[in-house]
Amino acid sequence: SAQGEEYGQNKVQYRKFDWQYLQSKHFDIYFTPDNKKIAEFSADWAESSYQVLTKRINHVLQKRIPVIIYGSHNQFEQTNVILEALPEGVGGFTEYYKNRVVVPFEGDYVEYRHVLRHELTHAMVFDMLYGSLAAMVMRSQFNMPLWFHEGLSEYQSLGWDLEADAYMIDMAANSALPSFEGDFGGFAVYKAGQLFYNYLAHVYGDEAIAKFLHRAHIMRDFGKAFESTFGI
Repeated sequence: SAQGEEYGQNKVQYRKFDWQYLQSKHFDIYFTPDNKKIAEFSADWAESSYQVLTKRINHVLQKRIPVIIYGSHNQFEQTNVILEALPEGVGGFTEYYKNRVVVPFEGDYVEYRHVLRHELTHAMVFDMLYGSLAAMVMRSQFNMPLWFHEGLSEYQSLGWDLEADAYMIDMAANSALPSFEGDFGGFAVYKAGQLFYNYLAHVYGDEAIAKFLHRAHIMRDFGKAFESTFGI
């Protein structure tokens, strides 16, 4: 999930977190002492993901990415990285002001790998598209649809999977498919966005997605970059 910051009531922190960190080649992994094992796993998976993502989107990180790990969703909900409340359905987020990835480990390694690569995709795309620009400035100048970001992260972390297939078949059967001409919300931003990139990859190849991202960065216009890349 790509997140900014919203202001509201202060969160309650039920415990004091004793943060430690370890460094891999491209990431700073922050963890509490009881989560050292998952921190080491995260560092290995982050570097493996980086090798995949840097080829797929043709981008090398300009600076190190902080990855903050919580040992449960309850701990994750207490984070002060953003002030926004985090309900149970949020599995992680990437804060774009400082490009920090924040994830909870909830015991499922398969799902954790998915969530971590999803968030690392956000971090790499933010690094490529926006660099060191302040988030509010870059958003006012270059507004990308939410499904663009979430769909890309889902596709890069899952490819095309049965859950997405079943979800989109259900939407089609109920005449509820969203229009990509504008923005839309809900779970569809993940699954319809995932389908969008799956289609692009099958018709034009993965290299076309990277070309599209780089043209979007240069042209600072989503529609013009898409037309320039795909001719439609």
